[in-house]
Amino acid sequence: MKQHFQTVILGGGTAGSAAAFLLSRADVSTLMIERSAPRGWKIGEGLPPSSTALLQQFGLLDHFCSDGHLPSHGNRSAWGSAQFAEHSFIFEANGHGWHLDREKLDRMLAESAVRQGAQRFEHTSLINFFQTNDGWELELSNGTTIHAEWVIDATGRNSHFAHRQNVQRQAYDHLVAITGLFITDHDQDQDSLTTIEASEHGWWYTALLPERRRVVAYLSDGDLPLTKEARNPDRWQQMLFESTQIGSLMMKHNYQLHIPPRMVNANSSCLPTAVGDRWLAIGDAAAAYDPLSSQGILMALGTALESTEALLAHRKGDTRAIPAYADFVNQIYLEYLGSRDYFYSMEQRFPKSPFWQRRTHTKRRNP
Repeated sequence: MKQHFQTVILGGGTAGSAAAFLLSRADVSTLMIERSAPRGWKIGEGLPPSSTALLQQFGLLDHFCSDGHLPSHGNRSAWGSAQFAEHSFIFEANGHGWHLDREKLDRMLAESAVRQGAQRFEHTSLINFFQTNDGWELELSNGTTIHAEWVIDATGRNSHFAHRQNVQRQAYDHLVAITGLFITDHDQDQDSLTTIEASEHGWWYTALLPERRRVVAYLSDGDLPLTKEARNPDRWQQMLFESTQIGSLMMKHNYQLHIPPRMVNANSSCLPTAVGDRWLAIGDAAAAYDPLSSQGILMALGTALESTEALLAHRKGDTRAIPAYADFVNQIYLEYLGSRDYFYSMEQRFPKSPFWQRRTHTKRRNP
């Protein structure tokens, strides 16, 4: 039996669940399709201060604050110098930022969407699809056939739905993150600053997470020899503890490796357009950001809000709403690429390093 939904969202992460919540709250029948069930610790934990206003707009700030996420009061960076410099959020209009428990954030959004009436299929994937006169027909791995008026691609950096229509992403670099999770047995580490440290072949990142955990990541280009070495967990820890100031912080608080490092794509890439005929892309599926920018989770929430408002306006007859969403994503990304190039240009200590040389010759995007 064929089921009908006004909107089907492929992907049940932060962006997909947020969009499902907003659409269901507006009485749009919505189905989320997620290939896997929630799997515990997820990479991506930083939210800048501006996210607080966004969560307030969602009506979920009180719930969010009750989940034990940690406030982040600023940034500390050894960038362009071996000495750390600090930037406090004290003068930010929205107060502090956050260091997230991503599993709790995604669960809050998904459960809130279901409470608003959204349906959610887990362990389900898209097998086949074709366009109809009034939307899409989707064949799912659980044997269900769905008719959808609109499809939202929230499948992350793969842009699965767009890719299967031969819409190709443009990549601006080859950045990867090799990320591990540490834990300590005491509460003495109360450092709320996000810390980054440039090195000759890339840069390091760490942030304190709830439940005495600390995430550490090494970011560099995936094809460089040292990055290939760092895929070995022992070598990654050796690099961390023997050559970085972040490693000294870890040893001071007796952190022990809790989840071994794994490599994930962290490059800047985007679709040529975030919208198509009766589909649109949100979150990383539309545009992915360098972790240096701390924009990934913020834009997952931001594109969920902007895209759903565009869809609701379109349903009321506003023909400019969907193109305006595409322009919004494009303009934000152009500004981001300019900011990314500026911040990388501030590190001039390693002129012979291929990693830093590549950052002075980055691809540009036409407006």
